[in-house]
Amino acid sequence: MSVGAEKLRLYLAVPIPAEVKASISAAQEELRRLLPPRAASWTRAEKMHLTLRFLGDVDGQRVEALIAGVRSATADVGPLPLVAERLGVFPDLRYPRVAWAWVHDETDRLAELQRQVITATNEFTRERAEEKFTGHITLARIKQIKRPQAELIASFLQRAVNRRFGEWTADHLELIRSELSPGGSRYTCLAKFRL
Repeated sequence: MSVGAEKLRLYLAVPIPAEVKASISAAQEELRRLLPPRAASWTRAEKMHLTLRFLGDVDGQRVEALIAGVRSATADVGPLPLVAERLGVFPDLRYPRVAWAWVHDETDRLAELQRQVITATNEFTRERAEEKFTGHITLARIKQIKRPQAELIASFLQRAVNRRFGEWTADHLELIRSELSPGGSRYTCLAKFRL
């Protein structure tokens, strides 16, 4: 792959199966009905994914080296049995800014994969890696809400504590290019890495 000297906005993510996205979208719709129309920007189901590392702008001439490094770092990981369940918010319930569904595995191999991805990609990005990784699928970025709406969100999350959205075996991750435009981001998969 030769992409030239341009900068590419990239991230590495695990894709989510359609049936899991559909289940999460149903919970997302319940949450949407609790908030004013412009209170949040909502993630469309087809754009839901589990980000392991946001790289930001990467020199196009270094993409081949990036792919080689990630391929080497993930070659011996093996498939990951994952579960999507529960809902949460960042940074906290009093000031929710991001609503998400939790993704994890029983043996913490997902966190280990994320650490391997960070090590393999550090030289290609200026973006800081998350200090504490929480596997999640973003449902919404909350813009402006008042205390009553924050309380509604907190109450909804408490009722959703036992929600399970599905499980699957992740057998690959993807290097995704995100191109921003007025109509929303456009995503292109540049490489797949078999686990």
